[in-house]
Amino acid sequence: NPATGGANLVLMSENREKEIGAEEYEKILASMPMYKDPELEAYVTEVGNRIASVSHRPDLDYKFFIIDSPDINAMALPGGYVYVNRGLLTFMNTEAQLAAVLAHEVGHITARHAVQQQARGALANAASTVGGLVTAVATGSGYVGSQISQVTSIWAQTGLSGFGREGELEADSLGAEYLLKAGYDPNAMIEVVTVLKNQEDFNRRVQGQRGTYHGVFATHPRNDTRLQQAIA
Repeated sequence: NPATGGANLVLMSENREKEIGAEEYEKILASMPMYKDPELEAYVTEVGNRIASVSHRPDLDYKFFIIDSPDINAMALPGGYVYVNRGLLTFMNTEAQLAAVLAHEVGHITARHAVQQQARGALANAASTVGGLVTAVATGSGYVGSQISQVTSIWAQTGLSGFGREGELEADSLGAEYLLKAGYDPNAMIEVVTVLKNQEDFNRRVQGQRGTYHGVFATHPRNDTRLQQAIA
């Protein structure tokens, strides 16, 4: 694992990872509209590159995009592609909070979470085929929102739904590290997750919706011991 130094099973090279990112970009362009505001796009890219430059994989050609969707979400795809929804940006109150969102997604990329998940899925499918069994593979962590129905790409669906509690906490931890190295307050990561959890609670109360952005926190972020430990 380029970010943690731990051992992970992956079934593709970094070059293939980059190719997938480029292929998925074309699919996303065909299925979801991009938000056209050159000044805002440049700002998000500037903050994103500031984070990426201090990450564990600074040599990737990172690209940052704004999707014209009101859904509160963001996603990271292999090879350095980061997508943030217009709806999520409306809840960011400081540059540090924007940087925290981008740092979290960059953390998914540097730790190769999507590639790891693909490898686990491939092995599970192979095992079910050999054993003559039907194996259900969990690909996310709860509700993923209406946006999932707009994309046909398995990679994008995985990115939107999240990478499970372990992966999300690891991305928060890495993101906090990148925030500090880039000159931001790492506590902005907790601020961002808190804002998103507040909105999740509000949606549940008003509309009965379950969760939003990679919703993995059953408790409130400020009371979530493992999140606090990750940021510390």
